[in-house]
Amino acid sequence: MIIGRKYFIYPIRVAKLAIILVLLLTSCKPSDDESDPDPQQRSLKGEWYSSRGNLSVLMKDFYGVDSVYFVFREDFTYRMESYGDKKEVAYEGTFAYDSTDFGNVCTIILYQTSPKELTIEGIFEVLEGNLPYTMNYEVIQTLPYIGLYPPSAQEGFGSSDNGAYQHRNIQRYIKIADL
Repeated sequence: MIIGRKYFIYPIRVAKLAIILVLLLTSCKPSDDESDPDPQQRSLKGEWYSSRGNLSVLMKDFYGVDSVYFVFREDFTYRMESYGDKKEVAYEGTFAYDSTDFGNVCTIILYQTSPKELTIEGIFEVLEGNLPYTMNYEVIQTLPYIGLYPPSAQEGFGSSDNGAYQHRNIQRYIKIADL
């Protein structure tokens, strides 16, 4: 029996379609998989607040801050407002972050444009175990260089300036709104 061209091409098309579907399905993360929480919930993007015992020792003692409001927007801009010593200061700029191979700890870099240009680098970790979500956050100014080194994901929280600050530079935020 002679196999016609029609019957020979059909399995090839099906095989190609199957390969394309496998590639598409393996390149997408399912959003409803309980082992992988919703990316919006893990995301840094949103509105965050820190005050009282959640403030780092440096923010309270060195800068005289009693509360901080932070918003990380979808367009990768941010605004931070710090309150304390009867004054409010607003900081604005852009940011970028990336995951690491060290648990849920991510790196972050902020390019501050206002009130003056600075580069700030560090790490953060969003904890989604309970509502509201919380975030551990530790950063240090890197440009202009002031002789300090940012924390690293590998060394973990408390590694600012090679561990010199121990846990005095770790800020804890509570997520108050998603974007």
